[in-house]
Amino acid sequence: MIEKAFISLFIFCALDYFLFLSLVLYGIRKIQQRKTLKSPSPLSVSIVIPFRNERSNLPNNLSGLLEQNYPKDLYEIIFVDDFSTDDSASLISEHLNNDKVKLLKLSAIGNKGGKKEALTQGINIASGEIIVTSDADCIYQKDWIKTIAAEFDESTGFISSPVILSPQTSFFEKLQSLEFAGLILTGAGLIGIGKPTICNGANAAFRKNLFLSLGGYSDKNNLASGDDELVMKKIFQSGISKVKFLFNSSAAVSTSPLKTVKKLFRQRIRWASKGQYYDPILLITFLIPVFLFFVFLIIAPVYSFFTNGSFAEIILTAWAIKMFLEYIILLNGNKLFGQTINILVFLVAELFHPIYIAFSSLAGLFFSYSWKERKV
Repeated sequence: MIEKAFISLFIFCALDYFLFLSLVLYGIRKIQQRKTLKSPSPLSVSIVIPFRNERSNLPNNLSGLLEQNYPKDLYEIIFVDDFSTDDSASLISEHLNNDKVKLLKLSAIGNKGGKKEALTQGINIASGEIIVTSDADCIYQKDWIKTIAAEFDESTGFISSPVILSPQTSFFEKLQSLEFAGLILTGAGLIGIGKPTICNGANAAFRKNLFLSLGGYSDKNNLASGDDELVMKKIFQSGISKVKFLFNSSAAVSTSPLKTVKKLFRQRIRWASKGQYYDPILLITFLIPVFLFFVFLIIAPVYSFFTNGSFAEIILTAWAIKMFLEYIILLNGNKLFGQTINILVFLVAELFHPIYIAFSSLAGLFFSYSWKERKV
């Protein structure tokens, strides 16, 4: 009786996950087939970049921003110093003679700090119609702003664009890059089917007037993460404007992989901490069953061993379908990310995927963590 219930629940969760992956793939292909509607005229753009102790990253970041192929009078760069303890702010100060660059220090306005507050203050002083958020450790292509701004036709309110981990030298970095590409593509697919759920604030853009009219980051302001997704969902749920994913390599930004497993899990735990605030229907329909599926993949081999292998065929079949669907999704991102899939890296990633998902999901709910030298 227990064995039948176990197998039935496993099969249900597996089918739920396969349906989820199929919908993501469908959404990606819808985006790829979409005709691009160009903005009728160039829009003014404000790039807002909060930073904290980014001295080593800011020179390359600033250089890429100043060299954009976009009308010089139509974009500005706003750096917001979130209580840095190094000399990051002084580096930006050296460029303040350029009227394109602005620096705002949260400490100078008596602010308690935090990424959402840094973004809010930066957006408040922005003059652009379009706000583009990014991170201080990102590198940009010269047509980055041009590509994103052109996609803002009159019906568009929010655009999520690709983030790529580059370069990848070690095996760990290659594993990380593959997993990260999967996250970006999942977010793209969900946007494609009209269920925007995840995006990355290192490359997000939205209309300033919509942001302000919908209350900005006032909801869930206690969360250390989720600023990007919060705005995206507000704009989508308002029904005022469309949410898009820009499936264009020219719109991609790149950032470096994390160097240690500890740092990776801290980041993923921070991201997972906002999962409890997702749409309840999405949680019940997909995310909880998907989480259970990964837990089952961890314990199922042990369970099968103690039941004389009667469960083995079902486990292997589920693994095979999971790998096939995930591989097809990643293949659809090859052109976007400019890289092929290393089969060995993919197989190793598949082996650790269930453990990684189960652990980070639970840790995001129950554990605190430090970020940018702050306890969260």
